[in-house]
Amino acid sequence: MNLPNGYLMPNEHLYLLTQREWIVLLYVAADFSNTAIADKLCITGRSVINYRNRIGDKLQLKGRSTLGYFARRNIDHLKYSYTIYWGKLPISSPYCPDID
Repeated sequence: MNLPNGYLMPNEHLYLLTQREWIVLLYVAADFSNTAIADKLCITGRSVINYRNRIGDKLQLKGRSTLGYFARRNIDHLKYSYTIYWGKLPISSPYCPDID
């Protein structure tokens, strides 16, 4: 799926993401590096890469930078969608203290 004109559109596949994938996606949207995400979530950098690859596959976003571009362009929509799927943004949790 190639998204036209800046990728500003809802992705109908967001419901496929697990909560942990959502958290990684929100960190990507907030422009955190893989290393920073790994540090925040207490996982390895390789795990972050695996999460990013699975998220990209589920959202049908191919290419190394496509997921980041999509996430950054749609950060407000992603935050709103997270609250629909999972409730309040985990701002005060150890998973995502710096997303908002």
